[in-house]
Amino acid sequence: MHEFFMTIASWLNALFGYGMRPIADDRTTLVLGLPMGLGLTSYQSAFLATHSIYEPTSFGDFSARARHADHRVQWSGEGHVSCFERLVMCNCNWRSNIFSAGSALVDYYAPYLPYDPLGFRAGGPGATPRPLPPLVNDTTLRVAIEVRTGASRTFTNLHAILQDCERASLQGFRGGRFTSIACRPLHTADSPDLYGVPRFLSAVAATRSAHVLVAFHGAGAANAAFLERGNHTALVEVRSCMFGSRHCYWPNAYMHDLIKDQRSVRFMAYNVDDPAQCSPPDYAEKYLANRTMYTEGLRTDQVLVMTLRDQHLTLRPPQFLTFLQHVGTVLSNSSAYEEAERQERLHAYALQGGRLVFSKLCVENVTLTFGNAPPSL
Repeated sequence: MHEFFMTIASWLNALFGYGMRPIADDRTTLVLGLPMGLGLTSYQSAFLATHSIYEPTSFGDFSARARHADHRVQWSGEGHVSCFERLVMCNCNWRSNIFSAGSALVDYYAPYLPYDPLGFRAGGPGATPRPLPPLVNDTTLRVAIEVRTGASRTFTNLHAILQDCERASLQGFRGGRFTSIACRPLHTADSPDLYGVPRFLSAVAATRSAHVLVAFHGAGAANAAFLERGNHTALVEVRSCMFGSRHCYWPNAYMHDLIKDQRSVRFMAYNVDDPAQCSPPDYAEKYLANRTMYTEGLRTDQVLVMTLRDQHLTLRPPQFLTFLQHVGTVLSNSSAYEEAERQERLHAYALQGGRLVFSKLCVENVTLTFGNAPPSL
């Protein structure tokens, strides 16, 4: 999703004149070239649909033979045509600002976004739901935590993190202007009850309702494009052992650099450099047993960094809650954020024994810098 935001979605905004003179109009048929005849994903369909009165389509569906002479399709007002008066074929290989693409999508789907899908307004068990105040005024720090399933990059103790978050709020959470905290799991994958475009729009609305999006480096972090802009929201990118320190050049080239360029959503990294909190991805054992199969076409260092990136994390909840207090403090006003950035105390390193150190990005040798035992995979 991240690459799609940076290239296709951002390019379409320029082509159709979001904030500038348009080159095309809403009668354009949009065809996305995908390999092996694949169809559109829900987020691709949702983005493309904002620019045309016709339903977007994939190259596989577009190039299929018509069933009969007057076969009607959703991507054209003239039936299943095979020839167009004008055709523009684009190969988008530059990176652009995903936040303009996110704003365009939010504007288009605003009437259809569900209200408070994460349940932030339900003030606890048995409480009467209350309307949510604007994010910029709310004194409850609203945190959406990405839920991942599968063979890599999961929070193995998410339930414990959510419980500690609730406990911290009851015991008097304080972080700048925030006097309480609410953490909610953010599901973005399809389920039997919610799938396709409705699931995608639910994720957009969920992200939109939070001050803080907590996500692993990867596609989930790209949901930051839907955070409210105005410097009162933040992406917290969680980076596993050594991935955020010795090999931080990789994650920094994505969301960090994009957010740095636009400065209306904050970015903070939570770098876990405690071996007790990191565990190998599920595929690591098979990789070690058959390195040739898993490394074909890749350099050894690329495989190493991918394996570090994909580690599962079992966070220490009290340590992480201390960091969220820091996030609340620097989100409270611009001067607090800028001062933390100037003093190189913006990002955090979760070390052994529950130690939490605030420093700059890319402290490559945590052992030398912080006196911590080296992490290992």
